[in-house]
Amino acid sequence: MSLSYSQFDDGVILAHEGGDHATIERALKRHDRNLKLGGTVDPRFGKIAWKVYYQVSPDAPDEFVCDWRDPDGRPRELSFGLVDKVVARDRNSRGQEPSADELNARYQEQKRKDQDRQYEAMIEDTVRRHGTPVTPRSARLRMARDKQRSRGKKV
Repeated sequence: MSLSYSQFDDGVILAHEGGDHATIERALKRHDRNLKLGGTVDPRFGKIAWKVYYQVSPDAPDEFVCDWRDPDGRPRELSFGLVDKVVARDRNSRGQEPSADELNARYQEQKRKDQDRQYEAMIEDTVRRHGTPVTPRSARLRMARDKQRSRGKKV
């Protein structure tokens, strides 16, 4: 077994015990015998995007449960973290994932904080300090202005 690493939005790096397709599928079947693991190649990244489906009945199409991706949409390496995610999403288990509204509210708050930080940095960059200009002026510019002033032009 190998370790795969994933980094979350808050900077936390988590190590997952890696596994092959059969091992992960057996772990999913231990949790619920109707779960199926599938993978398709994501053309944007050229990697396999792993997805979990729930088989309601042999006649009906499978229901999508979740997929295994980074927050930026990049497919993750197959690991037991996918099983943990499925278990957390199970309505009958204790661990509950945040709802879509909660995730959206967190995203909007993070976005607002980032905008505020960028705005503060922009203000800090443009504020004059101790009478010095925002952009430094060269000695050549000063000499050119002195020359114009000596000729009587108002600069």
